[in-house]
Amino acid sequence: MGQRQNIQADPFSTHKLLAHPDRLHQWKAEGRTAPISVGIDVTNICNHRCPQCNGADFADKTTIGLDSLERIFRQLSEAGVKAVSLGGGGDASCHPHAAEVLRLIHGFGMKVGLFTNGFLMRPDMMEAMVDCCHWVRISLDADGPALYRQTHGMGGKAFERVLDNARQLVDLRHERQSPLTIGTSYLIGSHTISGIYGAAETAYGMGADYIRFRPYFAWNGDLPFAHDDLPKVMRSLDRCKDLETDRFKVSYPDARTVWVGDKTASVNYSRCHVHHFTTQIAASGKMYLCCHTKDREKYMLGDLTKQSFAEIWDSQRRRDVYQDIDYRDCPYPCMMSGHNELLETIDQPSSHSDFL
Repeated sequence: MGQRQNIQADPFSTHKLLAHPDRLHQWKAEGRTAPISVGIDVTNICNHRCPQCNGADFADKTTIGLDSLERIFRQLSEAGVKAVSLGGGGDASCHPHAAEVLRLIHGFGMKVGLFTNGFLMRPDMMEAMVDCCHWVRISLDADGPALYRQTHGMGGKAFERVLDNARQLVDLRHERQSPLTIGTSYLIGSHTISGIYGAAETAYGMGADYIRFRPYFAWNGDLPFAHDDLPKVMRSLDRCKDLETDRFKVSYPDARTVWVGDKTASVNYSRCHVHHFTTQIAASGKMYLCCHTKDREKYMLGDLTKQSFAEIWDSQRRRDVYQDIDYRDCPYPCMMSGHNELLETIDQPSSHSDFL
């Protein structure tokens, strides 16, 4: 037998749910369980102007106060939530107490993940990232200033500042011997295909642990790029793989990427089961099924300014909203599709499931 390879765990694996057998067993037995992770928009303020952002309106400056966040995080911890990710909405770094927010979540014993554009990294924020976060993912979306202006609505100085901040964060991680994972992300659209390889080189050069490519989300039959562009996209992604080392990885979701070229949107599950394991809190304090249903009243589960997290999670309203999902409202391919396919297998196992 040949020597076994040293294989790194994939942070984007659709099998991550298997690490939570207690939650899976409860869901299978009772049709409900406590959420594993929760996403929260602590603010709708953002210092970038990404033209294709599907987050909060730029004019909406709604921000959750620190006292309210402490109450929410306490309730999440008491409910058994294991991890909290900060996204948008706006950029969490724009919260006036951003560093304290990270330390609050960590103090309640939950893991912390942070999506950020990387522009506003004050020293106290960087220290909190290194001390408290499990991972930080910087939205790069460009290989240089020209493309950055198209994707983030910001100029060359902003691009260089993000790169400099990222390098400082990598250095601070090394200095403090922190296990923090630092990644970058890149959205693929017709206007960004040319920058794929250059962005991977940039991420490698700044000392990031990985770059995650994925297509822009699409609704109503729209496509992030043309069918005929798929071979060019795949060639660029394959070329990026040449940059991989033990310390740097290149990742992209196969199904969500290849689907654009296949012209078919197959859904291999009967229900969106993953909503039993995660949820989303908007900067308004309202809870929704997921980040794609934020601010749509029919998918609002409850209001944390008026109810506790436990009251909302155990409510008839949440069960009713789940039963009435209109899947035409969803983007495709959804980032949760892989999780749902796994859950479908658990919910409706094959008659041959005992034969491995």
